[in-house]
Amino acid sequence: MCAKIVEQILNIEVEADRIIAEAEAEAKRIHAEAEDKIASLRKTAAAESESASARQQAEFEQSWKNEEDALRSEFSAARDHIQKTGAARLSSAIAWVVKKVTDSR
Repeated sequence: MCAKIVEQILNIEVEADRIIAEAEAEAKRIHAEAEDKIASLRKTAAAESESASARQQAEFEQSWKNEEDALRSEFSAARDHIQKTGAARLSSAIAWVVKKVTDSR
């Protein structure tokens, strides 16, 4: 009877060791999968961040270019207006001088 109890205890210990070994192996597998998933998420986040940064940079550069174009256009319009106004005033002043000179004769 003692031998049978000892044998059963030994069998239980063997079974317990097997269960523990399987549990440890499963825990290691789960841990490795979690580490892989974390690494994958980090890579994805870094790529998305880089993509968003590049997109924002491109949007900023386009906005800057649009602002420069608008300012150039505004400057050109102002320059043209000043030139036309100056030419009209000069023409008017010349006409006035010519009239005065002609009237004084």
